Amino acid sequence: MCIRDSLCAKFNELGIVRLLLEHGAPANRPDGEGRIALHYVRSPEMVELLGAADVAPNWVDRQGLSPIAYV
Repeated sequence: MCIRDSLCAKFNELGIVRLLLEHGAPANRPDGEGRIALHYVRSPEMVELLGAADVAPNWVDRQGLSPIAYV
């Protein structure tokens, strides 16, 4: 399971996202719109957690928007 599919990033489930990352869940796998987990984040703590996992901060979705556009 990837982090984006679980929606844990969106709902700020830090413990679950940490566990998924520790078990190899890909943080940079895009969905059908080209968005990765970072596009759905709503808290600074989750940004920090994903940043430590080398999530791609400049990734653009199919609309050409980076995660910062969704904040």
